[in-house]
Amino acid sequence: MRTWPTRVGTVLQLMDPTVAPKLLLERLWMEVARWSTIGGIWLQTRPGHIAPSGTYVAGEPPADADEIAALATNATAPI
Repeated sequence: MRTWPTRVGTVLQLMDPTVAPKLLLERLWMEVARWSTIGGIWLQTRPGHIAPSGTYVAGEPPADADEIAALATNATAPI
């Protein structure tokens, strides 16, 4: 069974800064396409690298956590 924590873990493992962005996006697409449960994944791109859209200190919730949670239903799961 693929739970959201294992899915997020898989995506984070794919986020290798030594891999070219185009190849990284292709690998990410191959992974999330199999989930058949979300329409997209949020990434933050900067010159030279791709990172998850939200990286936070452990235990520190993002400022818009309540808004994101309110938008999420059983059919959506923002990463």
